[in-house]
Amino acid sequence: NLAEPLRELFKDEVRALGRELGLPESFIGRHPFPGPGLAIRIPGEITREKADTLRKADAIYIDEIRKAGLYDEIWQAFSVLLPV
Repeated sequence: NLAEPLRELFKDEVRALGRELGLPESFIGRHPFPGPGLAIRIPGEITREKADTLRKADAIYIDEIRKAGLYDEIWQAFSVLLPV
């Protein structure tokens, strides 16, 4: 597994490695990076409907922090679908 050793690194170390490898800043700076995928952000049963809802919520949230000029200021940003 090529990426597996990266789990031991802190976020700033992973980003520094990404820059050393020449990865685009748009990839290195994305939220979450590295971070939880959709499944871990959906407690309980994971369904396509829940994943679609979370994708939409996440897109709105990320768009709003971009509009506010905060995207690059926030260390980690993502939505979670809570069973309320």
